[in-house]
Amino acid sequence: MRIYILTQNIFQISSHLCSVSPCQGIACNIDINECDSNPCSSQATCVEGINFYTCICPAGFEGPSCSVDIDECASNPCLHGGTCHQGQPSTFNCSCPPGVIGELCEVVATATFNGASALTFDLSSATQVEQPSSISTGSTRRRRRAVEDAEVNGESFTYRIIHHGGVVPLSRYRRQAIPFPIDGAGNSVISEVRFTMATTVLEGILLVLTGVTSTGSPQHVVLEIANGDLHLSANDGSRLLSNQVTISGQSTSGVINHVVQLTLTSGQIELRLNPTACGDSDIEGNENSRDARCATVTLDFSRSQDVQNGSFSAWTLNEQFFFGGVSEFTSYLRSIVKDTKGFVGCLGNLMVNGRSVNLADADELSPTQNNTAVDGLDFGCASHSPCLNTSCANGGTCQDLWLSKVCSCALGFSSERCDFQNMANFEPQSMLHFAGNPVLSKIEFYLSSANDTGLILYTLTTDSLSLSLDNGQIRLQLISYDTGRDLVTRVGDDLHLQGWVKVAVEFNGTQYKLDVTSQEMVSLGSVSGTAGSPILVTGPLFLGALHAHPALDKWRTREEGLPSYLSNVSVKSERPVQQ
Repeated sequence: MRIYILTQNIFQISSHLCSVSPCQGIACNIDINECDSNPCSSQATCVEGINFYTCICPAGFEGPSCSVDIDECASNPCLHGGTCHQGQPSTFNCSCPPGVIGELCEVVATATFNGASALTFDLSSATQVEQPSSISTGSTRRRRRAVEDAEVNGESFTYRIIHHGGVVPLSRYRRQAIPFPIDGAGNSVISEVRFTMATTVLEGILLVLTGVTSTGSPQHVVLEIANGDLHLSANDGSRLLSNQVTISGQSTSGVINHVVQLTLTSGQIELRLNPTACGDSDIEGNENSRDARCATVTLDFSRSQDVQNGSFSAWTLNEQFFFGGVSEFTSYLRSIVKDTKGFVGCLGNLMVNGRSVNLADADELSPTQNNTAVDGLDFGCASHSPCLNTSCANGGTCQDLWLSKVCSCALGFSSERCDFQNMANFEPQSMLHFAGNPVLSKIEFYLSSANDTGLILYTLTTDSLSLSLDNGQIRLQLISYDTGRDLVTRVGDDLHLQGWVKVAVEFNGTQYKLDVTSQEMVSLGSVSGTAGSPILVTGPLFLGALHAHPALDKWRTREEGLPSYLSNVSVKSERPVQQ
């Protein structure tokens, strides 16, 4: 409620006549009611006083006459990439990204990882927390949904949102304690971990759990993707076991999409993909039949010494829970994973012992200024479009890297869409023609030939240039436009036996330079010199066979003529050449 008080000017009485406010009557003994003119807007309440009135504004309005609608979105109340929409006065709604839920988008159910980082939960400080009945939204209180439902890969999940204290401030969501159960000694007792994954990149760490037994022996559980397999490894403190299940072929439109469940007991660890497909009951207790989406792997620790003598009562995973990768590797962590790469794709719907975990409650969480991403992680998971080969030209194939799509180009093509040809294979009489007449001050290309003699390229206008193989040497020939005289020079030896060689010719005023190097940038020959007049070479440029047009007779009639073509040769550019 906002109260504004307005006062009016006081006028003195002259000759016992009151002609203006605030009083009426000959003796000015009648008080004027300032509220009679309805000065308050927005259905505000007007309270009359002597020479003033007060506007009591309803929720959502402010100003002297309550005419200003308060912008409830100005404080950016929506978290984790949510968009604020102002509704009726004093209300607002948050539209959350896919995978983010809650009135203020305060609960991150799923997140998109880019392989550069991970979420870390500190199991040494895990505590039980209670669920509030409502949250505060500043000017109003709204009851928050206690249960959110979703379906992933055919499996239903119910997310019970768990927070401290019962109130989430409007201005900022504060990280809450981890809802992991603990035993009497304060250790996390993890018997089941369940989450969803979706990716097209078949590598990366999914989760790592670490701890130390009462005798000081390290324990760990690692789940990671490598070489198209889902690898599970674990150490109970006395024995290291591992196993894997193939997931590379289990995809829809190229997307690997699974529900992953780990069950930990003193005698074994079981990994299940898509538990309901394995005949398990769903969350509502409905029985399911087993189908091809089910896959199981078991690590049997029943022969471990601690299990057999009864000293192993539970997994003591009391240090850290890494999700989506490992934020900082110790020597021990590096020794227990196949690769240090993080996961690329969407992970979420994380449940520990049947209780949902808000990914925003991770201990290592450093939101950016717009509060939409943290350490290479985007809150939520948008729908994923398939990779289409039609987006790549000239036989290129589309590679889906989840966060981006790239074209793997066929030999001889490059650029983002494979629409630039950078290599050509020449057979007898084959030729390429590049139109236009730009000044050609520098020409570079790679050459590979099975023959020791033949024409590589030539021009027609201004100072005419040709480059050819001549008994294993690169021959440069210039016909001066001014004098008609020839300049001929050669460099290198047995270049047709060198594989790919780089040829570079450059003109600067009267100077010319011809260099030949190997792919390893080892010089195979270099020559430079001076012409009698400034050198000007322009297009059009021809590669391959000598064109039959009569204009090319200037090359056919030279004393030192050109070969007609160069067979079994490949030419490629260091930079893509557009045709």
